This record gives sequence, C-alpha cells and structure tokens, in this order.
Amino acid sequence: MGRKGVWMAVFWGLALAVGVLALCQRWQEVVEAAANGVLTVCPGVVCDHTTIQAAVDAAQDGAVIKVAEGVYTGVQPHNDIDALIYIGGKDRKITIRGGYAVGEWDVSDPDAHPTILDAEGQRRVLVVNNEEGGGEVIVEGVSIVGGYASETIAGGWGGGAYFYNNAKATLRHSVISGNVAIHGGGVFIHGSKVDVVGCHIVANTAITYGGGLVLFISDDTQVVSSTIAANEAQLGGGVYLYRSNRTTMINNFYVDNSGDDAGAIYVAECDRPRLIHTTIARNLGDSGVKVVSDSEWEMVNTIIAGHTVGLDVANDSHASLEATLWHDNGTDWQGNVSRRSDYDGDPAFVDPDAGDYHIKEASAAQDRGVAAGVFVDFDGDERPRGGGYDIGADEFPNTLAVSLSATPVWVRPGDRLTYVIQLSNFETTTLAADITNTLPAQVQPTGVLAWPSQPISPGKETWEQQIPVTVSAACQGIFVNEVEVATEGGDRFKRALSLGCFSIYLPLVTRAYQ
Repeated sequence: MGRKGVWMAVFWGLALAVGVLALCQRWQEVVEAAANGVLTVCPGVVCDHTTIQAAVDAAQDGAVIKVAEGVYTGVQPHNDIDALIYIGGKDRKITIRGGYAVGEWDVSDPDAHPTILDAEGQRRVLVVNNEEGGGEVIVEGVSIVGGYASETIAGGWGGGAYFYNNAKATLRHSVISGNVAIHGGGVFIHGSKVDVVGCHIVANTAITYGGGLVLFISDDTQVVSSTIAANEAQLGGGVYLYRSNRTTMINNFYVDNSGDDAGAIYVAECDRPRLIHTTIARNLGDSGVKVVSDSEWEMVNTIIAGHTVGLDVANDSHASLEATLWHDNGTDWQGNVSRRSDYDGDPAFVDPDAGDYHIKEASAAQDRGVAAGVFVDFDGDERPRGGGYDIGADEFPNTLAVSLSATPVWVRPGDRLTYVIQLSNFETTTLAADITNTLPAQVQPTGVLAWPSQPISPGKETWEQQIPVTVSAACQGIFVNEVEVATEGGDRFKRALSLGCFSIYLPLVTRAYQ
C-alpha cells in the first residue's frame, strides 16, 4: 500500500495511533442566546429542516445551525454556483455545527454522531462568499468529502471548500478528504480571512497547485493544530501560499504529500508567513518546502526530515530559521537561508508508515526548541515538558506515554477488532494512574471500562490491556474509542482512535474535466 493508501486507511478508517488528535473534539455547548435562533437539520421530519442549505437560507444573524448525524448529499445551484452548501454574505453571522444525535441538541459529539457532507464528485461541498460584506461563518464538526471543481466551475478553485470575496470564516475540528480540483483540492481561500483549526486535510488532489490547502491573496490567516497529509499537486502538494502575508501556522504536521515542485509547501510573493512548532516529513518531490518570488519566510522549532532537498529558497527570497532538526534529507537546505540552532538527528517518529508522526523517547527533537509563545502541542498537551521545548508539532510527555491502537485498522460491519491500550512511565518512580476506556456504541461489548489506581512502573516496562470486540453488523460511519488517563500527580492524558465502516465516493484524478 502506498503512502496515500495508508493515509486513506488512517483517515477514512481514521485509525489514529498513539495520541493523534481525535477527529473532532467533544464540546459542551454554552447556552445559545434566544435572540440568535437555533435551527436543527436532520434527514427526518422531526427537525426544522431536512437540508443544511434550507437552514442557511432561513438563518438570521447569529443563528446556530445544528446538524444531526448522517450523510448529506444533493448539489444545487446557488447564485450561479453549484454546491452542496452555499453561504452568501448578507451581513450576518452563522454557525454550522455537526455531530448531534437526532433529538439530542444539547451536546455536539461528532465522533459518536458523524456529520458527512458529500458532494459525490459533482461540484463543491462548501462555498462561502462575502461579497455583500459583514458576514462571518463558523463550520465545525463535519466531514467534507467528494468535492469536485473543474475549469468550468469558477476556474476550478477549491474542490472541498471555497472561500472568496473577503469571506470571514473559521473551519474547525473537521475532516476534508477525497476532494479534487484544478487548484486547491481540499480548501481554497481566496482574498479572505479564514482560520483553520484542528482539521485533518488528507488525500485531496489538485491538478496544478495546492493539493490540500491554498492561501491566495489572503492575509493574516491562521492554521493551527492540523494535519495536512497525502495530498497531491504539481506545485505545493500539501499547501500553496501566494501573496498571503503574515500567515501563522502553529503545531501542524505536513507529511506524506506529493508535488513535482515542493511536496509539502510552496511559497510565492509572501511577506513573513511564520511556522512555529512544525513537523515536515517524508514529502515527495524536488523539495519539502520551496520559497520563491521575493518572499520572506520564518520557521521556528521545525523538524524537516526525509526529503530530496529539505528547504529550497530562491536568491530573490529569504528564509529565517531557528531551532531546526534536520534528518535524512539528501540536502538539508539550499539558497538564501539564515539559520540559528541547527541540529542533526533522528526525530524517532512513532510509526510514520502508519501515519503517526509523534515522537518517541529517543527523539533528537526533545528539549532543543526555543520559547516561541506556544504552550500546548498538537494534541493539546502542555509545553514544555521535561527540560525544555521540543522541536516539532508534538511535545513528548516525559511522564507517561499513552498509546491506543487497533488491529486491524480497516474494518467492515461484523468484523472482529482488538483495541490495545499501552502506558509507559518515563519517571524514575512508580506512578499510580486511573485508566478509563469508553468503547463506542458500534461495537460489542460496549460501555465504559475502568482500571483504577494502576501502578505503572518506571523504565521500559509497559502496562498493556487488550480489548477484543465485534463491530456491529449495522455499523455505518465513524466510531470512536476514547482512553483517559489521570495520574496521582494531576497529569491527564486523552487519546481517541477513530475507525470507519462506511463507503465514500472518491473522484478520480483521471476523470475528464469539462
């Protein structure tokens, strides 16, 4: 299985090993102001609307649209743009939030109740247009799949999600996967201010540039605690930045992307985009990161590993690096680069072949970073731990390593499945830990398993528990197993592993664009 196949298994099976950020966070909602209005959407007749678009059209300023679990399809024309969901400006703020059980609207849990927006390879999934001004959109807790944008669809920009005309938006705790476009397979942000937080942008394809994400003339955007993996394009397999200034990217993984010209990130005509605590690894192409066309580029606490050329900077541009760990590159860097605190050494990723780029105890990234104003890592774990800040998106826990895995990683209804919980203690004394495992409703047995006050010995010894289950014959969609560990010293760890037993439409790159 190739790298893209692995990531499809990982993220459409969503089998995330050793503490990768859960698909979506569960959050308890605050009380919604009655004046804002709450609209509910579900496939049946018990909700306000049966389609998200109908709810958007009816929403007033400040409305929250709560979307029940299920697969939502049905591309429709909106203002000459075909999309599953079209949101115009109209000087209003709207929140679209997935992850609800039908009739249970108090708590959103996208892991337990997945909300899948599937354009079925027909047109885009989500379009946000703020030409009327004043609008602001939040989309959270959804999966955006099956989007498609050809040359005849507004220039082929943005297969999964397209933000333009000064759109102001946040895309949060969502999966964007299996989308195809001429430019920007997953997400295209055009002349807009859109923040991407806690998202998995995985296995999208662009024919030209930006397989996963494009920032095009879009200043001050933030990309935080997200994974951009196994995307493909000619320029910038993972990300393409053009004339997008002061972009801030924190705690992100750019891994296993493919691009003829820059596998991970391509930067052109940009003034000081800044990457902080970043892992850039094993991207295919002539380089991992390429900076051209009078760009100024900054990177702090970065792992760059496994490339033909790690960083390639044109003579008319400049890159400033501080605290960089180089490993297994044919050439680490070339061009106009300023460097402070370089290191060579193995980052010791947990299991990169399975998509897990967390670091292990032996990692050369430990304690070699600098203070950069970032106090949590990709998983939300505290920084720093131990003797200093770790380089890269992950901070090694230094007290307890918590792993949740499953065999097999791809399942079908009725299959047997074994979950494995492992704890390793890196302190010098025995730790007592309360361990709780919440099994999903889609397996048997289900419910909550608890192991209170477990002594975890120091050193290499590992506490392990295997939990065999059977996947329900009626299983459909994503189901999540969660492990929580609390030590007597007050440290808390949470790991979530998501698997899926549903089929999605993946448009082919070789299809005719017309």
